[in-house]
Amino acid sequence: MHATPVACEALLVRQDTNRADQVETLMEGSGTVFIAVGAMHLAGDDSVQEILRARGVAVTEAP
Repeated sequence: MHATPVACEALLVRQDTNRADQVETLMEGSGTVFIAVGAMHLAGDDSVQEILRARGVAVTEAP
């Protein structure tokens, strides 16, 4: 990841930010929201859940 920061930005960070935007839109509706993403999008400081947490969204990972 660190060796290819441009690829990391394009493949993970930008996608994770877009996914976080989509999750927030889904959560504006009513009911329970279940979101599944690939494992690569759940790792690191720029992961989907970390982006959501930084935005003040409560995130719970499945056990």
